[in-house]
Amino acid sequence: MLRPFDGAQAGNGLYTARLLRRSSGETAGFFVGSITEDGLSELLHGSFGAQNTLLVLDARWRPVFCSHAAETERLSEALRAMLLQGTPFYSDDYSFAIRQEQDSGLFIVLRQPKVVTRETLGLLWSVTAGLVFAAVILCVAVSLGLSRQLSEPIGRLNEAIAAVELGSLDTRVRLNSRDELGQLADNFNRMVQRLKTYMDRLVKGQRDLDEAQIRMMQAQLNPHFLCNTLDTMKWIGKMHGVPEISKMATDLADILRSSISTKEFVSLYEELELLMRYISIQRIRFPGRFTYTVTGCEPYLDCKIPKLILQPLVENAILHGLNDRENGNISVTVGETERGELYISVLDDGCGLPEDMLRAFQSQGPGSDGHLGLYNVNVILKKYYGADYGLRFANGAECGAVVTAVLPMQRREPTC
Repeated sequence: MLRPFDGAQAGNGLYTARLLRRSSGETAGFFVGSITEDGLSELLHGSFGAQNTLLVLDARWRPVFCSHAAETERLSEALRAMLLQGTPFYSDDYSFAIRQEQDSGLFIVLRQPKVVTRETLGLLWSVTAGLVFAAVILCVAVSLGLSRQLSEPIGRLNEAIAAVELGSLDTRVRLNSRDELGQLADNFNRMVQRLKTYMDRLVKGQRDLDEAQIRMMQAQLNPHFLCNTLDTMKWIGKMHGVPEISKMATDLADILRSSISTKEFVSLYEELELLMRYISIQRIRFPGRFTYTVTGCEPYLDCKIPKLILQPLVENAILHGLNDRENGNISVTVGETERGELYISVLDDGCGLPEDMLRAFQSQGPGSDGHLGLYNVNVILKKYYGADYGLRFANGAECGAVVTAVLPMQRREPTC
């Protein structure tokens, strides 16, 4: 039988008694063993942890041993109250493990501090809430900073775009950053600079065009007067029996009318007819000094070419190619290149182009000083058709110069 000592007799502890019998079955006496509270403490030392509390209760939940003597009564009373009220063994700060020994009937209670107590949990919640609040404040501050960092450059770009839209092409955006917004600002500045350059060129081009149109209108006033004067000269020549004057006045009037016409393109047939009138005037001016032939033109008479591009070429051949000759020849040859382009060559049998002039013409084209007619024709062809077209210069195989106009093959649409 195992029961607690009476404290008044033997102090706190445990004792056991056992009946001893002889071999005959008679009672010989009793064996009594006891262990004091100090002995239990020494026996159980280190087996349940320094922070834990070990409590031993008898079958009636009276304290037998407690590792923390000062808490013996309070702890046993609390456990007994929980048992009588039928409530679970629970505490905010501790957890309980209870086991009953079947042989002795003793209850062994191990009380362990909770890892996270209510105070600790409250502290954790407070710290967590503080950290969350601080994180929210930090996020708001960072967001405002980033928003300001992004919105300010974007606002400046937007203002600059609005200014450019209103026509202020001197607007620039200066951002002291090398990020994407800085690159965007640099690209915007380059775009506005190019736009300003293009607009300046456009304005200058329009101004030059206006001036050219004014000069053209002014130039058209005198040719009309000259055409009327030439008609008068033609009739005076006929009345006085001087057909050369009448012929020259008629041809020159036709050339002037063509020059002031608003038509930009004519057929090759019309251009050759106008060229023939120029040749007639030059034959009167230089009687018997040159012959004029046209070959290969029949298949291309309906081809469309800019007006008055052949007269300057023939005039150059007469004035420069036949300057030292009494009996020269001017020939015009029309054909098609291997690439299907139209070419018109003007040949003379004079002394040809000097080598330095020929190299300059072949590399840079004729200049406006001294060869204005050739320069104008070359510029007209390149303006109309592009840099691949224009005048080509060479010297003939035996003598003379060859000036060739190369332009796309364009047929005039037939009219009903």
